[in-house]
Amino acid sequence: MRISILLLVSMLLAIPLSCCGEKTTSLSTEPIQASAATIRADGLMCPKCANNVTLQLEKIRGVEDIRVNMEQGIVRVKLTGDQHPSEADLAQAIEDGGFTFRSVKEGDR
Repeated sequence: MRISILLLVSMLLAIPLSCCGEKTTSLSTEPIQASAATIRADGLMCPKCANNVTLQLEKIRGVEDIRVNMEQGIVRVKLTGDQHPSEADLAQAIEDGGFTFRSVKEGDR
């Protein structure tokens, strides 16, 4: 009986689980073509959070005019210059700031 329980537990730990909103699709590493992007993120609860995510996004070349809506969990950015970031770049900045990246859409809506 003891061996059966240990075997069951070890089997469960070896199975990769995909739940709780984990993304199974990969993000594009191609530059975003639009002049703006809208990012959805979880965890933007206070002005300090908004400042932190802004600081992370400001590090990315081509990102300007960062607007954080804490209530909706949305970050809107304008993209300028000849080198726009990719979806993966924006997602990494959100994660580096300590927040949960959910999605990015080209455009300002």
